[in-house]
Amino acid sequence: MSSLRNRLEEDHLARDAAKAIMLADFERMKADLSMRGVGGRIADTISEEASEMSEEVIALAEENKAVIGGVVAALVLWLSRGPIGRLLGWDEREDDE
Repeated sequence: MSSLRNRLEEDHLARDAAKAIMLADFERMKADLSMRGVGGRIADTISEEASEMSEEVIALAEENKAVIGGVVAALVLWLSRGPIGRLLGWDEREDDE
């Protein structure tokens, strides 16, 4: 019976220690949250994620310079398709009909 009682006391001590740690963490989080609100935390998270994403995009662009160059060239050609067509004598109205 005494071993059961000793185990019960040990379990109570472990429970009390865990509760004290949890309450201390809770109080620390409450204090931190009162100093910096939810909006500040969201803004920090968004800025960190945006920074990480921009670093990944830069690394990807550095690895694939030819692909990026091709996409930019295609975009420039597409945006200037009207002036290029006029220089080559293509009439845009004929294509529409």
